[in-house]
Amino acid sequence: MPILVLNGSLNPITLGHVKLLENAKTLAERLFGPVTKIYVSPTCDAYPYKSLLPAFHRIAMINLALSSSPLNNLTEINTDEVLSPTFSPTYQVMKSLKQKHPTDQILLVCGTDLINGMLNRNYWPEFNVRSIFNEIELLCFNRPNGNGSISAEKIVQNIKNDFLKEFEAKIHITEEIIGEMSSSAAREGRTDFLDEKVAQYMKENGLCQK
Repeated sequence: MPILVLNGSLNPITLGHVKLLENAKTLAERLFGPVTKIYVSPTCDAYPYKSLLPAFHRIAMINLALSSSPLNNLTEINTDEVLSPTFSPTYQVMKSLKQKHPTDQILLVCGTDLINGMLNRNYWPEFNVRSIFNEIELLCFNRPNGNGSISAEKIVQNIKNDFLKEFEAKIHITEEIIGEMSSSAAREGRTDFLDEKVAQYMKENGLCQK
């Protein structure tokens, strides 16, 4: 059975992230069968990102955002990652989840900009990429504004010219476009990207930069 995973800083979680998960569930069930679980796996506070909000705030906002979603009952926050005192690369997080669910199909939900990053050896070491595909598969949505304006079609072509070609069967790319997910814009005060309860939480806790 498929299990979905959404990772990243989620700094904060936006309406785009929630919509991405909802669309991913629909697509995964069409391709593979009923989704049995969804993990939201925010990075821990040790992640080297200067504007990262504390984990307890990000966890609270994830719970608020998902409370309005039909996915709420299926979703669990991966506290093994977000509450860890040390940073773990993605492949280690995916390995840990696979150990918990050895017989399930784990699908990392992402934008095509993640694939574009994996094609860059200066950004994603080959060992890390291979280690990820040893454990899980990717369910990728088109994100033309997040991958240097490279189309999903071009990324598919680039995969064929890279060692990623070995893992084509584990890379599921849809032309469906991801909506705006700008966490940085939300921190700068753009509340239209946020669930109302998340926007109110940020205001009450002084988490906006403006």
